[in-house]
Amino acid sequence: MVRMTIKRMLLSALFLLVGVAQADDVKLKPFVLGSKGAGTVAEKSAQVKSALTTAGFTVVGEYAPYDGANIIIVTNDELKNNAAASEAGGYGAVQRVSVTEAGQEVQVSYTNPVYMSHVYRMNGDLSGVAASLATALGNVEEFGARGMTAKQARKYHYMIGMEYFDEPSELAEYGSYEEAVQAVDAKLSNNLNGVSKVYRVDIPGKQESVFGVALKGGSDGKYMDDRFIMSEIDFRDVNAQRKKNLAPTKKRTSFGVDVQTKFGPARLVFHRQASSAAVAAAVIALILLIVVVDTDWPGQGVSVLHTATDALARLLFDRYVLPFEVVSVLLLAAVIGGVYLAKREPDEPSGP
Repeated sequence: MVRMTIKRMLLSALFLLVGVAQADDVKLKPFVLGSKGAGTVAEKSAQVKSALTTAGFTVVGEYAPYDGANIIIVTNDELKNNAAASEAGGYGAVQRVSVTEAGQEVQVSYTNPVYMSHVYRMNGDLSGVAASLATALGNVEEFGARGMTAKQARKYHYMIGMEYFDEPSELAEYGSYEEAVQAVDAKLSNNLNGVSKVYRVDIPGKQESVFGVALKGGSDGKYMDDRFIMSEIDFRDVNAQRKKNLAPTKKRTSFGVDVQTKFGPARLVFHRQASSAAVAAAVIALILLIVVVDTDWPGQGVSVLHTATDALARLLFDRYVLPFEVVSVLLLAAVIGGVYLAKREPDEPSGP
C-alpha cells in the first residue's frame, strides 16, 4: 500500500514536471492575425477603431506609411499601469494595430502583448490586454519568424556585435524632464529628415514619455523608409504590421528615444553596446601592453636567425610563449565569431 502511494506521488510529480516543461516550451510570436476578408483599408480602419474604443482602448496615434496600409496605435490603463510598475515598462505602454491590403483581402493584425511583455522584461505578462485585443479584433493565429519561449524572449540578443536591451548611450542632456520633452516634441514636429511624430504617451507616476515616429526616407535615405524596411522583413503568407516605433523605457530604447530624469537632468538615450566594447578594448589593450613589456625583443643589431624547426619551436614555446598564446587566443576568437555570424539562419527572428 505504501509502495503504491509513493509510486502514485512520483508519477504525479513527473507529470507535473512534464507539464511545466511543456508550458515553458510554448513558442510566442510577435504578431497576431486578428482577421482577414473583403473590404477596404478605410472601412476596416473605422471598424477597428470603433471596436478598440468599445473594448476600453484609447487611440493615441494613426498614420499610413504608404498606400494600402494603416497603423493605429492604442493604449489603456492596464498597459500604462504595467509600464509604470516595470523597470523597462515604457516599451509596452502602447500596442500597434495594422490594417493592410494583402492580395484581394484586407488583414487586421496587432502586436502580441504577451510576447512584448517578455522581450521588454515587464513585471506582468499583459494577458489581460491580449484577451481584450482578441475579443475586439479576433485571433486567427500568431506569426512572425519562428517564435521564442518566454525565457528566451527575456534574454533575447540578436547577434554578436549588436546592442543588448539594457545598454543605452546618451544622445542629449537637458536641465529638466519638461525641457527634454518639449525639445523632442518640437524637433519631431519640424518633420526633419523624414522623421515625424505619430504619438506621445506619458507614463503615470514617472517622469517618462514614449514617442512614436513615422519614417519617410528620401532617395538617398531609403534605409530609413517604412516601405523599404517592410519589403525586407515582411512575411510571405501573412503581412507583418507596417510599423516604426520610437518605444522608450526608463533608460533604454529600440528604434527611438527615451526621455527620463533618474539621477539628475533629463537625458535622451539610445541603445549602444558601448560599455561592454570599452571594457573589452581596455582588457585587450592591457594584454597587448603586458606582452610588449615582458617580451625580450632582439636588438636592432642582431641578424635574422636562420634556424631549424627544433630551434624555432624552442623559441615559440620558451622565449615567445606569451605572445604566441595571446595570438592563438585572438585567432580562435575570430574563427568562432566568423562561424557564428555565418551560421545564422535566414528565418531567425529579427527582434521585437
